[in-house]
Amino acid sequence: MKPFKVRYYSKVHGIIEEVEVLAENEAEILRNTLANPDIIVLDIKPKWEFLASLFEFGKVPLKELADFCYTVGKSLEIGVDVISTLQDLISVSKSLKMKDALRRVVADLQGGSSLSEAISKHEKVFPPDLVALIKVGETSGNLSSILLRYSEHLDWLIKMRAEIKKAMAYPIITSFVVVLITIILTTFVLPKIVGAIKSLGLKQLPLPTKIIIFMSKHGV
Repeated sequence: MKPFKVRYYSKVHGIIEEVEVLAENEAEILRNTLANPDIIVLDIKPKWEFLASLFEFGKVPLKELADFCYTVGKSLEIGVDVISTLQDLISVSKSLKMKDALRRVVADLQGGSSLSEAISKHEKVFPPDLVALIKVGETSGNLSSILLRYSEHLDWLIKMRAEIKKAMAYPIITSFVVVLITIILTTFVLPKIVGAIKSLGLKQLPLPTKIIIFMSKHGV
């Protein structure tokens, strides 16, 4: 049995949830979840891949994706046309990949495609779970609330990445400082100490002094 992270959409609660499941493979998880009509599985990953994805810089910055979901969700909530909203996003987006994808999405929408159909063509920009959720939203009529909840999920992921990187920064900096101090001691300080000890002309040296001389000679 191996641990998997399963991300799914709960029709009952109207939110995205994640659970850890023990199973032989992904097919076994799918067989078990298909029996439950209240959930839609969005993603299944081995646990180590899920943890690695926290550090994976997406095809576009997560902030861009979060802004897309929030802006389109809010626009739908107040009745603003999706195409005009996307055109506004094109003008403010800082990601060239996002701009290009949105231009193509707008063209597809103007050609009669649904939003889910249009963004599904750009898997390097829009993840499969977002495409699946938009399909659910279009079918259920809850697209605006689903997009807003997904933007909250992305905001949480952004903060999680920042916290993990912050936690990792301290031991890295500490290790660097320790190495730097060691180099300074062995290169500049210890030779002067050894020179001072030798100038005393002592025949019998205590063990700590011998250790210092050894470290100086061998650059330890």
